Amino acid sequence: MRGADGFYRLGIRSLRNRFDKAVFFDANQRYDKWEYPLRALEEALNNALAHRDYWANGDIQLAIYDDRIEIWNPGELPRQLTHQQLKEKHRSIPRNQFLADKLYLIKYIERWGRGTNRIVEEMRKEKLPDPAFANNSGGFEIVLVGPGKSFEKTIEDVKLRKLDLNDRQKKAMEFIKQHGGISRKQYVDLAGISVRQANRDLNDLVAKKVVAAVGSGRSLRYRWSD
Repeated sequence: MRGADGFYRLGIRSLRNRFDKAVFFDANQRYDKWEYPLRALEEALNNALAHRDYWANGDIQLAIYDDRIEIWNPGELPRQLTHQQLKEKHRSIPRNQFLADKLYLIKYIERWGRGTNRIVEEMRKEKLPDPAFANNSGGFEIVLVGPGKSFEKTIEDVKLRKLDLNDRQKKAMEFIKQHGGISRKQYVDLAGISVRQANRDLNDLVAKKVVAAVGSGRSLRYRWSD
């Protein structure tokens, strides 16, 4: 199992290093948002380890593109199963029973026959397309389609929702995005509120680490926090 474990850890580390992750904070908590659900990736790697044909030439292959990840292993899907059944309740038919048992014992597999179901569930949770399962070039392939360029917009939406910003603050975020920053006076004019309320709103944004105050006096501006 040492070789399998090494591949698994190397595969997850390689994937994590190649796709985007957003991290943001409020005053009390850290939030992490990955471009792809990690649990789906783990299950896809588990599947490649447990079901590959170890008598065949060729290695498990990971291909990472801007908008998708492809994981291929030698050995096609058993004839008793269809690609559609992998998205539904189905029997577990591991090609390598010994290896599958070991993966189960070390908690890489939670329940028999649930791996592909879990991939589907995790992708749907993140409102991403269902994984594509296919026999390809004598092997089995899983394709996970990611958010692509829309990931940045997804992060902004999650961030605003998690941090519980009011409509005035959200409007200020759009202003900062367009103009690079906002002054207290601009915020007062934009939101139609008093200076006192503007100070409360802006201080709240600073406390939640959404923006940073730069400068002082009349030159004070609020910009995206790094």
